[in-house]
Amino acid sequence: MTLPRLSLLLQAASLCALCLTMASCQKQDQDPPVLRLNGPTTLVLPRGTAYTEQGYMAFDDADYELTNQVIVTTDIDTHRIGDYHVNYQVADQAGHTATASRTVRVAHTLQSLVGQYRSASSFNFCPTSGIANISRANNYPNLLYLSPAVGSGFNGNLIQLTLTGYPDYRLQSSYGHLPCGYQVSQGLGDITPDGDSIHFTCKVTSDINTSNFYFITIDYTKR
Repeated sequence: MTLPRLSLLLQAASLCALCLTMASCQKQDQDPPVLRLNGPTTLVLPRGTAYTEQGYMAFDDADYELTNQVIVTTDIDTHRIGDYHVNYQVADQAGHTATASRTVRVAHTLQSLVGQYRSASSFNFCPTSGIANISRANNYPNLLYLSPAVGSGFNGNLIQLTLTGYPDYRLQSSYGHLPCGYQVSQGLGDITPDGDSIHFTCKVTSDINTSNFYFITIDYTKR
């Protein structure tokens, strides 16, 4: 064998050995990517308010930046109260996946209940049918005012309302007046998930004779 030929064989053998060494040293991608959410993993969204994505980031030891490959899906209905989820998923080139989820609680708020409501209910001793207004109390940030039955000659007296607890939202009242002069107490209003209807039950007594009382139900539908 000639020297030049032997030299070429030795160089080829060295090159192969170098390739094998590099391949054996090269780290295999055995780990899933890292997926992190910005902001809280659970947040409260007032009903009727658009959801704004809080952001996320994803990366991998082998593929590095993967944020642009994150797939985001959600079932949020901002017009109905309830717990919804925003789901995140990303995969690297090796097929490993990472997932994350954010809970979005769509909730009734005082402001989301403000508006005009129509009532078809009426009672022999007190007219309550007509148009009612629910408004914010300027000096009391945690209070709503219900002005019942404007269409029946309502004179401006108010039923005070407070909003209680998720998930069974209710409006509670311990004080107020109906248009006919009856006092309202022990009021409780159940709110539908879409906020369009309030089923209001209360105890009413006469200003003249408080020993006479009635329990009445008034259904209000948002206009």
